[in-house]
Amino acid sequence: MKYSDLKENLKEIVELVQTVPEKLQQTCFEILLQSLLAQSKAADIPPTPKPEKPAEFPGARSTTVPLNTELRVFMRKRDVTEEQLNTVVFFEAGQVHFVKEPSVDKIATAQIEWSLLLALKNAILGKSFTVDPEDVRSICQAKGVYDIANFAAVFKQKANARLFKGEMKSQGEPSELSDDGLAQLAKLVCELSA
Repeated sequence: MKYSDLKENLKEIVELVQTVPEKLQQTCFEILLQSLLAQSKAADIPPTPKPEKPAEFPGARSTTVPLNTELRVFMRKRDVTEEQLNTVVFFEAGQVHFVKEPSVDKIATAQIEWSLLLALKNAILGKSFTVDPEDVRSICQAKGVYDIANFAAVFKQKANARLFKGEMKSQGEPSELSDDGLAQLAKLVCELSA
């Protein structure tokens, strides 16, 4: 609001206030002045433009997992559909969230399945199908499927060791999934999405 308009409106308020009883003039003046100032502030603030497509803004939820080249190759080669993938995980604000989780009936099986899902999460985030043993330990503890006495031994079993290109050991380096691991991951995604 321009100064000249504000000055004119203030003059009108003073004239109006003089028409009310003297004991109410102070209160009346304050109320009318506050109203005028609020109107002038509202007039100075440009309206906020409404977004045409909310999904373009950072942080907007997208239920569709972004598919990079490695993920597309995995899905095509292992017959995993985009629908199945989006049933198991969703992508929001740069993070992968699990919608479906492994059963906790067998702790050893759950530990292996969580390692496969973490490799999937890393692939979605562009880090290839690798998994860090300590990340697996952390999520297994959080999900109540951590077997402190046998955790490392589960990954050393021949059937499980073949799922990874490197050894999954405590404080060890991240390991990439082998072809058997990728096949097992595809099977797990299909089972969880069913």
